[in-house]
Amino acid sequence: MNPASPTHYQIHHYPTEWIDVWHCAHKHRGARLTLRPILPQDQAGLAQMVDGLSAKSRHERFHGGIKHLSAQWLSRMTELDYQQHLAFVVTHRCGRLDEEIVAEARYAIDGAASPDGQAAAEFALSVRDDWQGCGIGLRAMCALLVAAREHSLNWLHGEVIADNTAMLGLMRRCQFICTPCTEDAQLVHVERSLSLSPPLPWPQDTINKTGSKAGALSTGAPSSWLTRWQPSSLMSIWGTR
Repeated sequence: MNPASPTHYQIHHYPTEWIDVWHCAHKHRGARLTLRPILPQDQAGLAQMVDGLSAKSRHERFHGGIKHLSAQWLSRMTELDYQQHLAFVVTHRCGRLDEEIVAEARYAIDGAASPDGQAAAEFALSVRDDWQGCGIGLRAMCALLVAAREHSLNWLHGEVIADNTAMLGLMRRCQFICTPCTEDAQLVHVERSLSLSPPLPWPQDTINKTGSKAGALSTGAPSSWLTRWQPSSLMSIWGTR
């Protein structure tokens, strides 16, 4: 795996305001975790995280039977503009200098506007098996939703494997509408308006004290559940299924 060439990719502004640090309050109690925007140098760590997922977790994340991410795929997932495509990683410092990625979450803005003209993005989320049940998924989803709202998006949407009960439970907790996919009975389409109120269920036992954007929730005006974004075709930010 070759590092990205600076002639092809250059970070113009790394959004440090999204960095969020907290201590795990569940299993791995006391472990120091950091949520931050992804960097090109995270390619090796991201590859290691995906390689370490169980076959079930990889299938739930990528909707296919992949085992490894190609160098091209890793570049596409780590060399971002932080505007049209935004990704967070959650890391754990497992040694004095070593940092491991235990989760990643991202959204990519749809290439075309939704039928009602509102801006929408598709999201994806994965938490390493041994770190599931620690509230990381909830924290990462809240950060994605707040970031999407700040970037003036109206909807966040995705597809979840129908038997992924943990993810569907997280979606309902984050106030997503969950609808069986008419084109594939194995999938559930999930979507959420970014102007919903009350605010998101941010994990109160791990609230960030640094004042970062990731730890701050802005509330919007209530919106109608009736005007829902119904995609005619979904772009895939996790690759071919």
